[in-house]
Amino acid sequence: MRMVHTVKTLLLSFLFCLVCLNGYCGLTKGTNCGFVTSAPSADPNTGVTEITDAKAVALKDTTPSDVTGITEIGFWLDSATIQTGEDWTIALFNHDAGNDEPNVRLFVGTPTDINNQVEVWKSESGVGFSPDASTTYWIAEHITSMTGTANVDIESSAGDRYSEDPSASMPSPWGVATNTDDFLVAIYAVVSVAGVARRIIMVQ
Repeated sequence: MRMVHTVKTLLLSFLFCLVCLNGYCGLTKGTNCGFVTSAPSADPNTGVTEITDAKAVALKDTTPSDVTGITEIGFWLDSATIQTGEDWTIALFNHDAGNDEPNVRLFVGTPTDINNQVEVWKSESGVGFSPDASTTYWIAEHITSMTGTANVDIESSAGDRYSEDPSASMPSPWGVATNTDDFLVAIYAVVSVAGVARRIIMVQ
């Protein structure tokens, strides 16, 4: 059963790379957002971005049934007019089932300067969080800019969910969402499962 799963994963990754060679990658859970088996490296290049400065953006996903830990969280910073003196931060929230949005903050990373680096995957390792199996979580990113503009790739996807919370820093708990819709966001988290390293993705 594990061999079949591995072959399927490799085939999907191969097909994804072929599509990227044609200039369009898009967002796919299990490949470059949500729960994934390896960290994404290519530009998602969805052609659609969302302003993410001075707000938190989160992507909803469900942990694997055999998850043992989360080791890394990251997101794609597509572009920014502010490149120094502004920080990015990642976080993990539990799920508010009643409102279908993030709720209590369970983990928050260390604020890190954008440092003149855009159109790259920003990530923090050493997360060391132990999630429950087959459980809904929200992976989030935040940019502190109040004067410039920063963007993250998004893509419309029926049945998926993202949420925004305008705030000067990563909220705790999640506030009143200004935009919650059926979109994927370029955000991910790396998980470990049953002794095998795997990765999860969220959207910038």
